[in-house]
Amino acid sequence: SNTLSLTNDATTIDLSAYKDNTDSQNLSLTGNNILISGGNSLNLSDFKDNTDNQNLTLTGTSLSIDNGNAVDLATLKDGTGTDNQDLTTVLTGNVLQIDIENGNSISIDLSPILAAHEAKINDLINRIEKIEVCACNGTLPSSKELKAQLFQNTPNPYSSETKIPFIVPLNVTNAYIKIHNVNGQFLQKIILTERGKKFIIFDNDYFSSGVYIYSLYTNGVRIDSKKMIIKN
Repeated sequence: SNTLSLTNDATTIDLSAYKDNTDSQNLSLTGNNILISGGNSLNLSDFKDNTDNQNLTLTGTSLSIDNGNAVDLATLKDGTGTDNQDLTTVLTGNVLQIDIENGNSISIDLSPILAAHEAKINDLINRIEKIEVCACNGTLPSSKELKAQLFQNTPNPYSSETKIPFIVPLNVTNAYIKIHNVNGQFLQKIILTERGKKFIIFDNDYFSSGVYIYSLYTNGVRIDSKKMIIKN
């Protein structure tokens, strides 16, 4: 019913003229006009630019839109208009944490990345261990052992031949042993072609009985000298 009545009063009002009895109305947009069925229309020209083709511009910390307002972004960044913020990292186990100044932090699990190389790393470790065992009973030469060094000949005194041990590092380009008599007279030079801890066998085919001095040189520098005694 479209009739409004009041109890204990015979007066009634017909409301048909004030509603469409359905309220089932549709909105439609034609150009810049929005219309409601059975009702009026509203021009929206003043509320839009008819294109929405507007540009955003950032000046300092102010973000503005064409023919519109501006927003200050200072509260959303460090306020200097530079974004000059520092990153800090902390590695705990396989987890890398990255923090940004005045911001949040993120954690990255590096396990999948490390797992891809773990087999190669273990293989290299195994190879190094095998090299150590084969080369010098499980211990790589120390820096002291790698230094050039001359040892006493044996036997000493000797009559026919003697062994002269020495160490020449791998990075030495030239090495030799010089032999002098006790008066300093140069007698012989022996070129050393091998590197590492080696020895030469020296005979006295050309030397008479007496005391001689032999010296080790590497890259032109005398390392050490020793005495040897020949008894024919």
